[in-house]
Amino acid sequence: MALALATRQEFAQPRASANSAGQRRATAIRPDYLRSLDAPAPADLVDIELHRIGTSVTFARGRLVIEEANPADHIFRVESGALRVVRQLPDGRRCITNFLMAGDYFGLAESAAYKASVEAITDARIVRYQRSAFDRLCERSPHAGRRFLDLLGRQLSAAQDRLVLLGQNSALERLAAFLLSMAERTASGTSPVALPMDRSDIADYLGLRIETVSRILTALRRRKIIGLPNFHSFVINDRDALEMMAEGEE
Repeated sequence: MALALATRQEFAQPRASANSAGQRRATAIRPDYLRSLDAPAPADLVDIELHRIGTSVTFARGRLVIEEANPADHIFRVESGALRVVRQLPDGRRCITNFLMAGDYFGLAESAAYKASVEAITDARIVRYQRSAFDRLCERSPHAGRRFLDLLGRQLSAAQDRLVLLGQNSALERLAAFLLSMAERTASGTSPVALPMDRSDIADYLGLRIETVSRILTALRRRKIIGLPNFHSFVINDRDALEMMAEGEE
Protein backbone atom coordinates (compact mmCIF):
# COMPACT_ATOMS: atom_id res chain seq x y z
CA MET A 1 0.00 0.00 0.00
CA ALA A 2 2.83 2.35 0.95
CA LEU A 3 4.67 1.35 -2.24
CA ALA A 4 1.61 2.09 -4.36
CA LEU A 5 1.17 5.50 -2.70
CA ALA A 6 4.83 6.33 -3.24
CA THR A 7 4.57 5.32 -6.89
CA ARG A 8 1.52 7.53 -7.40
CA GLN A 9 3.36 10.49 -5.77
CA GLU A 10 6.41 9.97 -8.00
CA PHE A 11 4.28 10.08 -11.13
CA ALA A 12 2.18 12.99 -9.87
CA GLN A 13 5.16 15.31 -9.29
CA PRO A 14 6.47 15.34 -12.92
CA ARG A 15 2.95 16.11 -14.18
CA ALA A 16 2.74 19.12 -11.80
CA SER A 17 6.13 20.33 -13.04
CA ALA A 18 5.02 19.96 -16.63
CA ASN A 19 1.87 21.92 -15.92
CA SER A 20 3.88 24.72 -14.27
CA ALA A 21 6.25 24.84 -17.21
CA GLY A 22 3.31 25.02 -19.57
CA GLN A 23 1.82 27.91 -17.61
CA ARG A 24 5.14 29.75 -17.77
CA ARG A 25 5.34 29.22 -21.54
CA ALA A 26 1.75 30.41 -21.98
CA THR A 27 2.47 33.54 -19.94
CA ALA A 28 5.65 34.20 -21.89
CA ILE A 29 3.91 34.06 -25.28
CA ARG A 30 0.70 35.86 -24.19
CA PRO A 31 0.27 38.97 -26.36
CA ASP A 32 0.74 42.35 -24.70
CA TYR A 33 -2.88 43.28 -25.27
CA LEU A 34 -3.99 40.30 -23.12
CA ARG A 35 -1.76 41.20 -20.18
CA SER A 36 -3.05 43.36 -17.36
CA LEU A 37 -2.54 47.11 -17.97
CA ASP A 38 -1.23 49.65 -15.49
CA ALA A 39 -3.89 51.91 -14.01
CA PRO A 40 -3.98 55.40 -15.58
CA ALA A 41 -2.26 58.19 -13.68
CA PRO A 42 -4.54 60.64 -11.82
CA ALA A 43 -3.74 63.39 -14.33
CA ASP A 44 -4.78 61.11 -17.20
CA LEU A 45 -8.05 60.30 -15.44
CA VAL A 46 -8.80 64.02 -15.05
CA ASP A 47 -8.10 64.61 -18.74
CA ILE A 48 -10.36 61.70 -19.69
CA GLU A 49 -13.17 63.10 -17.55
CA LEU A 50 -12.69 66.62 -18.93
CA HIS A 51 -12.95 65.22 -22.43
CA ARG A 52 -16.17 63.44 -21.48
CA ILE A 53 -17.92 66.50 -20.05
CA GLY A 54 -16.62 69.07 -22.57
CA THR A 55 -18.22 70.30 -25.79
CA SER A 56 -16.10 71.74 -28.60
CA VAL A 57 -17.40 74.97 -30.16
CA THR A 58 -15.95 77.13 -32.95
CA PHE A 59 -16.05 80.94 -33.10
CA ALA A 60 -15.24 83.09 -36.10
CA ARG A 61 -12.90 86.06 -35.79
CA GLY A 62 -14.62 88.96 -34.04
CA ARG A 63 -17.35 86.83 -32.45
CA LEU A 64 -18.31 87.24 -28.80
CA VAL A 65 -17.61 84.10 -26.76
CA ILE A 66 -19.00 85.33 -23.44
CA GLU A 67 -20.53 88.67 -22.48
CA GLU A 68 -19.80 90.64 -19.35
CA ALA A 69 -22.52 90.37 -16.65
CA ASN A 70 -24.14 87.27 -18.19
CA PRO A 71 -24.69 84.27 -15.87
CA ALA A 72 -21.43 82.36 -15.40
CA ASP A 73 -22.83 78.95 -16.34
CA HIS A 74 -19.74 77.62 -18.16
CA ILE A 75 -15.99 77.29 -17.90
CA PHE A 76 -13.88 77.32 -21.06
CA ARG A 77 -10.54 76.13 -22.44
CA VAL A 78 -8.94 77.41 -25.64
CA GLU A 79 -8.09 74.62 -28.08
CA SER A 80 -6.81 76.85 -30.88
CA GLY A 81 -6.79 80.48 -31.89
CA ALA A 82 -6.48 83.63 -29.78
CA LEU A 83 -8.97 85.67 -27.76
CA ARG A 84 -9.03 88.91 -25.77
CA VAL A 85 -10.63 89.56 -22.39
CA VAL A 86 -12.35 92.95 -22.47
CA ARG A 87 -13.92 95.20 -19.84
CA GLN A 88 -15.79 98.39 -20.62
CA LEU A 89 -14.87 101.34 -18.42
CA PRO A 90 -17.59 103.71 -17.13
CA ASP A 91 -16.49 106.40 -19.61
CA GLY A 92 -16.95 103.99 -22.52
CA ARG A 93 -13.29 103.19 -23.09
CA ARG A 94 -12.18 99.61 -23.67
CA CYS A 95 -9.70 97.90 -21.35
CA ILE A 96 -8.13 94.59 -22.40
CA THR A 97 -7.12 92.65 -19.29
CA ASN A 98 -5.72 89.49 -20.88
CA PHE A 99 -5.01 87.60 -24.07
CA LEU A 100 -5.91 83.91 -24.23
CA MET A 101 -4.02 81.29 -26.24
CA ALA A 102 -4.26 77.55 -26.80
CA GLY A 103 -4.38 75.68 -23.48
CA ASP A 104 -5.65 78.63 -21.44
CA TYR A 105 -8.74 78.26 -19.24
CA PHE A 106 -11.11 81.14 -18.56
CA GLY A 107 -14.27 81.63 -16.53
CA LEU A 108 -12.82 79.80 -13.52
CA ALA A 109 -12.96 82.63 -11.00
CA GLU A 110 -16.47 83.89 -11.72
CA SER A 111 -19.26 83.05 -9.31
CA ALA A 112 -22.68 84.34 -10.37
CA ALA A 113 -21.80 86.42 -13.45
CA TYR A 114 -18.89 86.93 -15.85
CA LYS A 115 -16.73 89.90 -14.91
CA ALA A 116 -15.57 90.57 -18.48
CA SER A 117 -16.40 89.81 -22.09
CA VAL A 118 -14.27 87.47 -24.20
CA GLU A 119 -13.94 88.01 -27.95
CA ALA A 120 -12.24 85.93 -30.64
CA ILE A 121 -9.23 87.73 -32.16
CA THR A 122 -8.83 84.94 -34.73
CA ASP A 123 -10.97 81.98 -35.69
CA ALA A 124 -10.94 79.90 -32.51
CA ARG A 125 -12.00 76.52 -31.19
CA ILE A 126 -13.14 76.45 -27.56
CA VAL A 127 -14.03 73.57 -25.24
CA ARG A 128 -17.02 74.47 -23.06
CA TYR A 129 -17.79 72.79 -19.72
CA GLN A 130 -20.99 73.08 -17.72
CA ARG A 131 -19.94 74.68 -14.43
CA SER A 132 -22.04 72.18 -12.44
CA ALA A 133 -20.28 69.21 -14.10
CA PHE A 134 -16.88 70.89 -13.69
CA ASP A 135 -17.52 71.53 -9.99
CA ARG A 136 -18.57 67.91 -9.43
CA LEU A 137 -15.33 66.72 -11.06
CA CYS A 138 -13.26 68.90 -8.71
CA GLU A 139 -15.25 67.70 -5.69
CA ARG A 140 -14.72 64.01 -6.34
CA SER A 141 -11.16 64.26 -7.64
CA PRO A 142 -8.57 65.83 -5.31
CA HIS A 143 -6.09 65.84 -8.21
CA ALA A 144 -8.46 67.94 -10.35
CA GLY A 145 -9.12 70.28 -7.44
CA ARG A 146 -5.40 70.84 -6.87
CA ARG A 147 -4.78 71.33 -10.59
CA PHE A 148 -7.32 74.11 -10.97
CA LEU A 149 -6.52 75.72 -7.62
CA ASP A 150 -2.92 75.98 -8.83
CA LEU A 151 -4.13 77.40 -12.13
CA LEU A 152 -6.18 80.05 -10.32
CA GLY A 153 -3.10 80.96 -8.32
CA ARG A 154 -1.04 81.43 -11.47
CA GLN A 155 -3.77 83.56 -13.05
CA LEU A 156 -3.91 85.76 -9.94
CA SER A 157 -0.12 86.12 -9.95
CA ALA A 158 -0.16 87.12 -13.64
CA ALA A 159 -2.85 89.73 -12.93
CA GLN A 160 -0.74 91.18 -10.11
CA ASP A 161 2.33 91.30 -12.37
CA ARG A 162 0.32 93.23 -14.95
CA LEU A 163 -0.74 95.78 -12.33
CA VAL A 164 2.91 96.34 -11.43
CA LEU A 165 3.79 96.60 -15.11
CA LEU A 166 1.16 99.27 -15.74
CA GLY A 167 1.79 101.17 -12.54
CA GLN A 168 5.55 101.52 -12.51
CA ASN A 169 7.07 100.83 -15.92
CA SER A 170 7.67 103.13 -18.86
CA ALA A 171 6.10 102.54 -22.27
CA LEU A 172 9.31 100.91 -23.55
CA GLU A 173 9.54 98.62 -20.52
CA ARG A 174 5.89 97.58 -20.88
CA LEU A 175 6.20 96.71 -24.54
CA ALA A 176 9.52 94.88 -24.11
CA ALA A 177 8.04 92.79 -21.28
CA PHE A 178 4.97 92.07 -23.39
CA LEU A 179 7.04 90.80 -26.33
CA LEU A 180 9.08 88.54 -24.02
CA SER A 181 5.91 87.13 -22.44
CA MET A 182 4.45 86.37 -25.88
CA ALA A 183 7.63 84.53 -26.85
CA GLU A 184 7.47 82.48 -23.64
CA ARG A 185 3.80 81.61 -24.09
CA THR A 186 4.29 80.36 -27.63
CA ALA A 187 7.53 78.54 -26.69
CA SER A 188 9.29 80.00 -29.73
CA GLY A 189 13.04 80.34 -30.01
CA THR A 190 14.37 82.46 -32.87
CA SER A 191 11.48 81.49 -35.14
CA PRO A 192 8.75 84.10 -35.72
CA VAL A 193 6.50 84.55 -32.70
CA ALA A 194 2.81 84.85 -33.52
CA LEU A 195 1.27 88.21 -32.65
CA PRO A 196 -2.41 87.65 -33.47
CA MET A 197 -3.67 90.85 -31.85
CA ASP A 198 -3.41 94.19 -33.64
CA ARG A 199 -1.62 97.33 -32.44
CA SER A 200 -4.77 98.80 -30.88
CA ASP A 201 -5.26 95.61 -28.83
CA ILE A 202 -1.69 95.82 -27.55
CA ALA A 203 -2.16 99.50 -26.71
CA ASP A 204 -5.35 98.85 -24.76
CA TYR A 205 -3.68 95.97 -22.89
CA LEU A 206 -0.61 98.01 -21.93
CA GLY A 207 -2.43 101.27 -21.24
CA LEU A 208 -0.68 103.07 -24.11
CA ARG A 209 -1.63 104.96 -27.23
CA ILE A 210 -1.57 103.05 -30.51
CA GLU A 211 0.90 105.59 -31.93
CA THR A 212 3.27 104.85 -29.02
CA VAL A 213 3.13 101.10 -29.64
CA SER A 214 3.82 101.53 -33.36
CA ARG A 215 6.68 103.98 -32.72
CA ILE A 216 8.44 101.71 -30.21
CA LEU A 217 8.08 98.62 -32.40
CA THR A 218 9.60 100.54 -35.32
CA ALA A 219 12.48 101.75 -33.13
CA LEU A 220 13.19 98.21 -31.91
CA ARG A 221 13.21 96.97 -35.49
CA ARG A 222 15.58 99.70 -36.64
CA ARG A 223 17.96 98.82 -33.82
CA LYS A 224 17.72 95.17 -34.93
CA ILE A 225 16.61 94.08 -31.47
CA ILE A 226 13.52 92.52 -33.04
CA GLY A 227 12.42 91.73 -36.56
CA LEU A 228 8.92 92.27 -37.93
CA PRO A 229 8.41 89.78 -40.78
CA ASN A 230 4.78 90.86 -41.05
CA PHE A 231 2.06 92.66 -39.12
CA HIS A 232 1.17 89.61 -36.99
CA SER A 233 4.56 88.18 -36.01
CA PHE A 234 7.96 89.21 -34.69
CA VAL A 235 11.42 87.72 -34.16
CA ILE A 236 13.68 88.39 -31.18
CA ASN A 237 17.18 89.07 -32.54
CA ASP A 238 18.78 90.33 -29.31
CA ARG A 239 17.12 88.81 -26.26
CA ASP A 240 19.61 90.27 -23.80
CA ALA A 241 18.90 93.79 -24.98
CA LEU A 242 15.14 93.22 -24.87
CA GLU A 243 15.36 91.81 -21.35
CA MET A 244 17.41 94.80 -20.21
CA MET A 245 14.75 97.13 -21.61
CA ALA A 246 11.98 95.19 -19.84
CA GLU A 247 13.89 95.56 -16.55
CA GLY A 248 14.46 99.31 -17.07
CA GLU A 249 18.22 98.96 -17.48
CA GLU A 250 18.38 100.78 -20.81
